[in-house]
Amino acid sequence: MGCPARITEMNNGTAYKVFTNQYSRLLRGLIGITDLMILNIYSLMFVIYVWFTYDYLIVYHYRIFWLAINLTYLLVFIISPPVMVYSKINKTQVVMRSLRTAFLYTLISIIILLMIDRRIRVFWHFYFFYYLFYFFILTGQRLLGRWLLKKYRHQSANTRHVVFAGMSPDLIEICEEFRNDPSYRYEVKGYYADTPYAGPDKDDSIKHLGKMTDMLSDIDTWEVKPDMLLCALPPNDDFTSKVIDYCDDHVVMFLSVPNLRSSTRRKMHIVYYGDVPVLSLREMPLAALSNRFSKRLFDICFSSLFLLLVFWWLAIIVAAIIKLTMPGPVFFKQKRHGLDGKEFWCYKFRSMKVNADSDKVQATKNDPRKTRFGEIMRHYNIDELPQFWNVLMGNMSVVGPRPHMLLHTEEYSKLVPKYMVRHFCKPGITGWAQVTGSRGETKEVWQMEERVKKDIWYIEHWSMLLDIKIIWMTIKNIFTGKDEQAY
Repeated sequence: MGCPARITEMNNGTAYKVFTNQYSRLLRGLIGITDLMILNIYSLMFVIYVWFTYDYLIVYHYRIFWLAINLTYLLVFIISPPVMVYSKINKTQVVMRSLRTAFLYTLISIIILLMIDRRIRVFWHFYFFYYLFYFFILTGQRLLGRWLLKKYRHQSANTRHVVFAGMSPDLIEICEEFRNDPSYRYEVKGYYADTPYAGPDKDDSIKHLGKMTDMLSDIDTWEVKPDMLLCALPPNDDFTSKVIDYCDDHVVMFLSVPNLRSSTRRKMHIVYYGDVPVLSLREMPLAALSNRFSKRLFDICFSSLFLLLVFWWLAIIVAAIIKLTMPGPVFFKQKRHGLDGKEFWCYKFRSMKVNADSDKVQATKNDPRKTRFGEIMRHYNIDELPQFWNVLMGNMSVVGPRPHMLLHTEEYSKLVPKYMVRHFCKPGITGWAQVTGSRGETKEVWQMEERVKKDIWYIEHWSMLLDIKIIWMTIKNIFTGKDEQAY
């Protein structure tokens, strides 16, 4: 029983990230030093240019200016670290992260400089070009660094040799990953198992090196000692304990590969409770208290401003038209499922005549229950605006998976895999599924499956920037009339 604890000790830290992030700390440090050098050289050139042009501002405050740009960079480096050190980051992601870094650097440094001397506003055009060119310099530096890093990893001297203990579909997939991404620089020498692997996904290119009992003695005779051993054996196996001892004594990194993906073919994440590693099926940013707090704060501010500045007078107009065009109440309320599957009352402007099917039947394109004004409200999403009250009360969020009526939740939870996962976060007035074409009537099950996939993607990739993007896309779709499913 001592073996799992030793594996935990090996994994605690960065061992489990060895494939993609082994040198990240060193590389980030080098990137930070290089960034500061280039930033200071570039800033010096800018100061000299302004000096010869205006002979005042930057030179007069050059010590404070230097302190401000360096402290600002260090702060931004912590908030928005570079991503070029990872194996699978594409050029677009590098450019987007550079844009975010340059924006944060610009915003924070301008605030600091304005606090020092408001007269810098006179020289706004120089600062505009200073920050604009800084973005291009930073992006070029990141792309160049990424290219040099790939060149370095492709050198044969950097190849790291890997041996498998046992064989499983997971190890075959890891080997395929190494082949598809040469930047890993891992070369699989083969695997040891008592019998050759004969599964349906057998890969003949992975050499069977011998029985498990031959492994340790064979490795001693190898001309090139393996750098890493990936073990697919049970962690409480006696032989596994001997393998760990051997690896510790011969400076070979030992990694355990649990056979879990046969039942769930998806990425998993390791979290720690004390020193105990736990595998999580999905990473949910909103599980963090700080993220939930920032999202809730945004919801309160956004909904309060909307209710105070827009909703009150718009509600008067809409209520008057509803009363003139159809009998019945102005507002429609319906129980729907929200966070953790709990029920809540969802509010809307009534766009349909009072009917007995409102809690059973979805709205269709030419639904006879809708009034003419109701059609207009639905097309421009005006009927959803009372839900800002739900947001303020905490039942909903501005952005999130759309809440469904109780009957549909009951039906689709039996038909669509992982349907209930969408209830891990608060429902929203708008969402990722809605702005990417998955809204309106779901005539077939595959349409709901597509919507659920997008809702889960949002939950797993949430960020404040993503929420702002979705809000912007929602507003854009409303005013451009491109949302054909808005009925």
